[in-house]
Amino acid sequence: MARLTWFLALALLLAGCETPGPGGGADGSARGFFAGIAGNPPLPRASLVGGAIVASGPPGYCVDPLSIKTGPGHGFAVIASCQILSRGQSGFTVDPAMITLSVAAASDGQSLPSAQALAQLLNAPLLGQKGDATVTLAHLGSGGDVTLDHGDPRHWRGAFVHNGFLVGLGLYAPDGSPLAGPAGADFLNETVRRIRAGSVPQPQATAAQPAAPRAQSGLGGFWSRLTAP
Repeated sequence: MARLTWFLALALLLAGCETPGPGGGADGSARGFFAGIAGNPPLPRASLVGGAIVASGPPGYCVDPLSIKTGPGHGFAVIASCQILSRGQSGFTVDPAMITLSVAAASDGQSLPSAQALAQLLNAPLLGQKGDATVTLAHLGSGGDVTLDHGDPRHWRGAFVHNGFLVGLGLYAPDGSPLAGPAGADFLNETVRRIRAGSVPQPQATAAQPAAPRAQSGLGGFWSRLTAP
């Protein structure tokens, strides 16, 4: 298997967490994301990378169907309130929040990045950390208000490996939301638990084996493979 460097793969996954679905603003942020999506009912879950990773959130949160991008070795989805995504047609009241989920084929035999590494890559102060040997969660002190309109600068980032794929998570919430604070760790841990429980191993759901990116392609080549439908 052609091996991507862990640092490069992680950096690109984190960049993917900045990218909302089509409901986001022209500046690449999630401004206006919570306006709702008419005619495209939210999904309780969505299969990515051939079913190796199934995106889903805690009760009351759904996948935005317009955000889904997936291919043999990459995937992306946005999770938010079912009630907000459906403009009140389904779901129940929950704390507004947006979870971004990016997926890329993992390199073999690599350990997870530390919370300090996540903070360094994103050039953000590290407010706290949580997790264990199987998942890293970093509480960051800046950047959340750039991605989400009226968002809290504080936000959470996470990373874990499942079924041969590296999964990057971002949790963004409105200014002052408890999910922008310590409560966000439990929220993301529950999201990770549900993704793992729903993403059962399948014979056809194996990590892709893409060719190593050419030096002249830089970050753009790998990023296009990660996000292209």
